[in-house]
Amino acid sequence: MNIYAENAPMITTLELIEKIKKEIKNDTVYGVAKVMGTERTSVRNWLNGGVMTDSLALRAAEITDLDAGYVLYSMAAERAQKKGNIRLFEFWKKRADHVLRTGTYLSICFLLPLSSLPSPF
Repeated sequence: MNIYAENAPMITTLELIEKIKKEIKNDTVYGVAKVMGTERTSVRNWLNGGVMTDSLALRAAEITDLDAGYVLYSMAAERAQKKGNIRLFEFWKKRADHVLRTGTYLSICFLLPLSSLPSPF
């Protein structure tokens, strides 16, 4: 049982797959595998509790237009949780939560010159 599921902003592999399905408008294992550039066995593994590798998590972030750091931290947290390493899980989850809360503003900061940002005063 995932004790953090209801109140955790981090995204799980299953949630990421659902977002991919919606984005590509295809809910088949084959459709997800094709767009991800992987085998159907990988997708079936994820649907049965596996966690994406970092390289495939990056591809999923591209497809779903999610922040890559958020997705990578979430996958690291999920791996740690499944291994029973609560301390490592909390470390990665905290980072995923932080990116989720601040990611949009940080992305804007990197794209715009400082003079174009609204004044905090």
